Amino acid sequence: WTLLPFTQAAQWQALLILSLFMAPTFDVVNAILPKSGDQTPRGHFSALARDTIFGTALVALKVLLMAHLAWMMGDAIVRTLYRLFVSRQNLLEWRTASQAHKAGDNDVGSYYGMMYGAVIIGFVGLAIPVLADSTGAFVAFFFALFWIGSPAIASWISRSAETEDRLRISQADIHTLRTVARRTWHYFESFVTAEHHNLPPDNFQES
Repeated sequence: WTLLPFTQAAQWQALLILSLFMAPTFDVVNAILPKSGDQTPRGHFSALARDTIFGTALVALKVLLMAHLAWMMGDAIVRTLYRLFVSRQNLLEWRTASQAHKAGDNDVGSYYGMMYGAVIIGFVGLAIPVLADSTGAFVAFFFALFWIGSPAIASWISRSAETEDRLRISQADIHTLRTVARRTWHYFESFVTAEHHNLPPDNFQES
């Protein structure tokens, strides 16, 4: 962003984001053709749409958390090298899951405390092209905005989903579920008998 003009900076960032779409795109392309004939076209394309939305959301989260992950990896590298070659202390250190759970809260302030590195990278990533009077600052602005706000978004998406008190099912799904339930009950009613010691068979063959 500092050395590149706006057009080239935007092109490189677009290439970076498109590269993140490669894995989800392969999954979606692989799922275009149904693998089983038992699935209805509506169910197949609904699942395909969900996979596409999930892949897009995953890429968005990767971009959003990119600065935080970079800070964590850089911190781990520097910390490891310092302990190996300088301090020679705390070479074996970890936190249990229970300790991490007790120490972490889901409020926005706690997330900013845990992800402060992303905020620093966001401000620095914007300040450098601005001070260098580079047109790439326009590209840096959007990424800096995402990274500075990433702790708040991480806090929001980490909240527990609200459960509904009722389940809404269409009439067609009700009919399908009742048909499956009747067939399942008929299977046990037909085969779980005293002749088989009231044990259901693993399989049966229709003649």
